[in-house]
This record gives sequence, C-alpha cells and structure tokens, in this order.
Amino acid sequence: MTLDELHEVKTLSKRICDLKAQLENLKDALIRLTPTPINDGLPKMSKTKNRGVDRISKLLAAKIDAENELSTLEDDLIDCRADLIEQIYQLEISAVQQSLLIRRYVHLEDFSTIAVALKYSESHIFSLHRRAINAIKKLSCY
Repeated sequence: MTLDELHEVKTLSKRICDLKAQLENLKDALIRLTPTPINDGLPKMSKTKNRGVDRISKLLAAKIDAENELSTLEDDLIDCRADLIEQIYQLEISAVQQSLLIRRYVHLEDFSTIAVALKYSESHIFSLHRRAINAIKKLSCY
C-alpha cells in the first residue's frame, strides 16, 4: 500500500461529483432546447432548425458519454474502496488505527468527526494517524 492509494478514493469521489454537476448542466441545457408549444426549442440566434438539432445532438452525445463515464467511475470507486479496506486490514497497526484510516480514506470523514466517533481527542487522532501513515511509508519505502 502507498499513500497514493489512500488518496485514490478521494480523487474518484471528486471526479464523480464533478461529473454529476456536469450532467445536471447538460440536462438543463437540453431542457432549454427541447421544443414546447410556447418555444420551438431553437436557440434565439439560430436562423435554421438544423443548428438547434445539431446542438441537441451534441448535448445528448455529451450526456451519454458523461453517464457512461459516471457509471464506470462509480464501479471503480466501489472496487477501490473494497481493495483499500482489505489493504488497511492487512497492515500491522492497531484496530483503532485501522478504523481511523478507513473512516478517513474510505468514508472521507474529517478528523473531528473521527475523533467524536472513536471517542478520542482530536490531537490523539492526529497522533494515531501519523503513526499509521509512518507504518505505511515503512512498508512501501515511500
């Protein structure tokens, strides 16, 4: 296990959030361009219907691509979390440190939340975290 592997869940989670926001923007754009009885669905600047249709086609293609990427990333995140939990349990550290690492890097909790959940002071959680990270560094020759 390396420190990069610990941060992979966060990276995937952020990318998933970004893609979900992108999908919402694409859906909003498609709704604005969808023909209704009041609005023919064409952008105001368009002189022909083909431009509006081309724009809708491009937005639909982008939406489909984003949905496919989102599905793949969500599967990757599930696998990554499972692998990370397995690797954390294989570390020769205390059960509290294992729990701390899982809460921090799998569930993405902040240190104050972890301290409350584990019933330790935040400074003690920082100390436990530092020792767990040092154990990982020793293992991976980081």
